[in-house]
Amino acid sequence: MTTQTILLRFADLKARGFVRNRTTLSRWIRKLDFPPGIMMGVNTRVWTEAEIEAWLAERARASAETAATIVLVVVTYGFTFMRAAA
Repeated sequence: MTTQTILLRFADLKARGFVRNRTTLSRWIRKLDFPPGIMMGVNTRVWTEAEIEAWLAERARASAETAATIVLVVVTYGFTFMRAAA
């Protein structure tokens, strides 16, 4: 059985709610290690669905690790966070 590679264009990423505009996408590629994709033509860039899912999973894992570190510091050192009155 052959598995098909699903290719996503910018419009597909936008339709799925991953990104709102090309400026944000460019920034993610530069600063957040978003996959750069593959140029399929002069003005056509595509990403595989697998690489997008892998990036999202890595972001979720990194976020969970950061949250766990914050909780550990709060528990260890007894920091209290106060919310400003509205």
